Amino acid sequence: MSESPELPDFETLALPDLGYLRQQLMADVLGISATHLKRLASEGKIPAAERGRGKGYPVAECVWSYLRVLRVQKSPTGSHAEVRKELDEAKRDLARLEFETKSGQQVAEGDVIEAIQAASAVLVNRLEGMGGRLAHELAGISEPGAIRRRLLDEQRAVRTAASRELLELGGARLGGSDTAATEAHT
Repeated sequence: MSESPELPDFETLALPDLGYLRQQLMADVLGISATHLKRLASEGKIPAAERGRGKGYPVAECVWSYLRVLRVQKSPTGSHAEVRKELDEAKRDLARLEFETKSGQQVAEGDVIEAIQAASAVLVNRLEGMGGRLAHELAGISEPGAIRRRLLDEQRAVRTAASRELLELGGARLGGSDTAATEAHT
């Protein structure tokens, strides 16, 4: 019975840079629990998560390392053909993730965070300014229905401003035109 060949270290391979995923997403990609992923990282069997904005577990390195973990766990009866099949599947998964990332089917986590922060800033600024914008106007209105309508109009304007910010950032990140989407939204 011949033993299957060892898989090379990912440092010796030219793996594509697929970015980073947070713990739960990386666990989902590997088909394991988040706890198991954390344990593998603490044991040094897969790369640990990198800290910082837009960081997490490096996708390509984790997939490759997890394949090595599976290879070590595999029974000695595993054939070279089975290992080759696993390797080919892992390469297909990496290629699919790279294609989805480059084609815009997956958006970088840092871009999503930036868009949410920008929209939140617009919301906070508009909401905090609402009192100053409306105080004088509402003081002269004595009808409750008119006050309610004016407040609802202002709330809609705040939501529209935040939506526009998200649509503009989304269009810029994905290279698409956001004019039609913004006009359709308003």
